[in-house]
Amino acid sequence: MNDSLKAIRESGMQVEFDVDWFIEALDAYYGDGGENLSDERILDIVTMSGVAGEMIQDPK
Repeated sequence: MNDSLKAIRESGMQVEFDVDWFIEALDAYYGDGGENLSDERILDIVTMSGVAGEMIQDPK
């Protein structure tokens, strides 16, 4: 998870949340986490949730 947030930050996006916020968002979206998710899918979920929640913003 930290690697996903680091990749987003390194792409130049401004991230306004920490890992705990995102874990809560994932739990709310996917339930108890019984499904094994690929790294690519996790990055997609982080990006979509963060942008939709205005927690990831382009500072430009």
